[in-house]
Amino acid sequence: MTLANLGRALLEEGDLKGAELALNESLSHARGRKSEPVTAFALNVLGRLAFQRGDVDGARSLLEDALQSLADVRHTWHMAESLEDLAAVLGAQGEAARAARLWGAAEALREEIGAPVAPAERSRYEAAVASARETRPVTAFESAWAEGRAMTPEAAIDYAVVRVDA
Repeated sequence: MTLANLGRALLEEGDLKGAELALNESLSHARGRKSEPVTAFALNVLGRLAFQRGDVDGARSLLEDALQSLADVRHTWHMAESLEDLAAVLGAQGEAARAARLWGAAEALREEIGAPVAPAERSRYEAAVASARETRPVTAFESAWAEGRAMTPEAAIDYAVVRVDA
């Protein structure tokens, strides 16, 4: 987990190569130890890295893998963050309704565990939501968000990793 956190910090500082090295090493160790929460966290941050580099398809694949790693673990903080990050990718791919559902599910999960979006993450989160919201009628976006809020975490993960039309 230390290497994954280092990778995240390096990513936030703009050292993409250093972040990638630390995250890949973390992922290798986590998989070797069968640590699903650390595997999911490293995959999630690698997904953010791919998204930041403009590799939207790669980001989506990594974030879906992160969520699949969490399917049996129920590490709720990681689930919420991975759902939000995948929602940002889906929004960028024009799947605003699916993105809204995942953001809604993540919001409900964060409320359940008392873990709001971190202040350092807030502006990135709000920009992604605003961008996706612009592509849909307000009522449709809000309706999809409400549908997501009603999902269980497990249903949200299942919905997130199955490719369907919005």
